[in-house]
Amino acid sequence: MSAKRLSMRKTREIIRLKHTTDLSDRRIAAACDVSPSTVGAVARAAEKSGLSWPLPEDLSDSRLESRLFDNDRERLSQTCPRPDMERIARELKRKHVTLQLLWEEYRREHPHGYSYSRFCELFREWKGSRDPVMRHEHQAGDRMFVDWTGQPFRYTDRRGRRHEAFVFVAVLGASHYIYTDIFPDMKLNSWLRAHIRAFEFYGGVPQAVVPDNTRTGVTSPCRYDPELNPSYQQLAEHYNTAVVPARSRKPRDKATVENAVRTVGQRIIAALREANLNSFAEAAEAVRRKREELNKRPFSKTEGCRRGLFEEIEKDTLKPLPGNAFTVGEWRKATVYKDYHIQLGKYYYSVHYSYIGRKVDVRLTDHTLEIYYDRQRIAVHRRYPKKGRCSTAEEHRPPKHTAVVNRSAEKFIARAAGFGENCVSAIKAQLNRFPHMEMAFRSCEGLLRLGGRFGADRLETACKRAIEDGDPRYRHIVNMLENNRENFPRETEDEPEPVSHGNVRGSSYYAALRRQGGEQC
Repeated sequence: MSAKRLSMRKTREIIRLKHTTDLSDRRIAAACDVSPSTVGAVARAAEKSGLSWPLPEDLSDSRLESRLFDNDRERLSQTCPRPDMERIARELKRKHVTLQLLWEEYRREHPHGYSYSRFCELFREWKGSRDPVMRHEHQAGDRMFVDWTGQPFRYTDRRGRRHEAFVFVAVLGASHYIYTDIFPDMKLNSWLRAHIRAFEFYGGVPQAVVPDNTRTGVTSPCRYDPELNPSYQQLAEHYNTAVVPARSRKPRDKATVENAVRTVGQRIIAALREANLNSFAEAAEAVRRKREELNKRPFSKTEGCRRGLFEEIEKDTLKPLPGNAFTVGEWRKATVYKDYHIQLGKYYYSVHYSYIGRKVDVRLTDHTLEIYYDRQRIAVHRRYPKKGRCSTAEEHRPPKHTAVVNRSAEKFIARAAGFGENCVSAIKAQLNRFPHMEMAFRSCEGLLRLGGRFGADRLETACKRAIEDGDPRYRHIVNMLENNRENFPRETEDEPEPVSHGNVRGSSYYAALRRQGGEQC
């Protein structure tokens, strides 16, 4: 493999395509934008490590890289004699002569020369430089080309207001069978739904899908290392197909769909320019009728039509649709706050508290929200919480937080029963003392903790004494325990008469003062 380590996204995609499709190494290399030798090296490393598709769900990127590449040894570079491309091109014009045969002759002459895949790659590069315009002959069921038309579809509603819709076009490479439909926008969800409808329209899935470098499909357009949108990548995995973006500013890479876009513009968009369409639904139905007419329209230079050719050569070569349609979703980035929640808009969703401070990926669907870290799903929530703006799973809380949340009057009473009846009575008195039960929880918690501090027997005795005194508050009980007064005998005799002497002023003294003050006023 090359000195520069492959991204784990491409490594996973190579393993998936190797085990789930019939694509050759060269085709997989084209889909992943790597060399065929890299595909072979990844496949050998996976086989050596005992890995196949699907990979274990708990296998993160870092563990996958460790299993595949820790034992790799750098290969020594060798200088290989370059084949005579002019001679190869001349020999290929002979009947029954193939590149395989010419490579075998080359290796007999140069045992340490290029591998077959590199030999073919060098010849294609040489031929491309000599003949840059080459007509593609696509095999049945091989590729589906997709694109948006540059011209929007315009219609007028019943109130006379003008609207625009956007036209999606898909076309199969062999039969040129066209699927087209309109969507309210060209955002990611419309892009994904257009693909789903196209697969359902064809009744199957091609080996590969070829888009251009639209932002909704390709996050980072690059000739050598394009990054697919994660949702687009998931759709490809769901339908077991490969996504092979065309090169930037290379319309000849997708000439088939460019021609289809022009045909749709002429036969559908232009044909309906004066149609009386009062709603989006009416416009969509009109486009579908014109699409049916277009696919049944006879070819100008050959016999048959697109629909007939599709039924004859391509329908049975498509891979079957999966059991359920792909669920459209979009991806976001988020950070886990200290309260172990992420925020999306006005809503908050929990993850396990061990992920506090981590950056996570969030996948949004119409009804659910999935949170991923290191490609592993760590939480699932309803898209919109039923109550309030926060969705919190109990298993995501730290143990201390769980204990606080789970506090209730019944649980405090059950804990108090372990100390005795008097402790239960003291707890019930605390709960009844406040206007709201939750206000008593801290006092109840503090009272029960006294059992661990002073012992169960002393706490039970202090609670009994406090109830007899008519003051079962936490402060009264803890004061008795701290001063060892819970066993002091209670005074049952009458209170002694107050001391009376000249230095003690009674109530009559203060009453006289008030009368004197009133007379002076």
